[in-house]
Amino acid sequence: MKQLRMCCLGSRKNPPASFIEGQKPSCIFTRAKITIASQQQILLRKLKEAVFMKKTMIEPARLNKNSTGIVKHIAFTMYPVKDMPRARQFYEGGLGLKLTNNFRDQWVEYHLNNGCFAITTMAEDVAPSANSGGSIAFEVDDVDVMVDKLRARKAVVKMEPFSTPVCRMAVVLDPEGNAISIHGKNPGR
Repeated sequence: MKQLRMCCLGSRKNPPASFIEGQKPSCIFTRAKITIASQQQILLRKLKEAVFMKKTMIEPARLNKNSTGIVKHIAFTMYPVKDMPRARQFYEGGLGLKLTNNFRDQWVEYHLNNGCFAITTMAEDVAPSANSGGSIAFEVDDVDVMVDKLRARKAVVKMEPFSTPVCRMAVVLDPEGNAISIHGKNPGR
């Protein structure tokens, strides 16, 4: 077993604490109020996430160099939620939607025959409301071409094109100030 030496941020009476890997430490960082074990778990989780993102992040090539930027269909509709477990219970239990993707219980997708419905807690500056609609994403064959086309027409680009493991997307504002997403699935998705 590997012996680790960790220092308590306590008084001189408390010498540096040691513990055996795999066992719970008795030392608690008094200023941060975080146990050594939980700090290690946080660092390990961040490392795993970074490795996952590096392995899965794909910068897709332009799908069609001669694209005219024509809307093909609606990619997804998203609604913001504040309480994900309660929302999931309603959509899955109440409406009977089948979960297809769950990103850390912050972005949950339900794929339907003609698109995707998503709920999220990640839209921090958007609140659930009966007086405003959800968010719409238009599926296109080339996100960058469409954004350039809209920018040429003086549309405000709220979020420049970016890539995820499954898609490339951007957010632009319509003339009224409504945000719309321009979305393109990565090849094979």
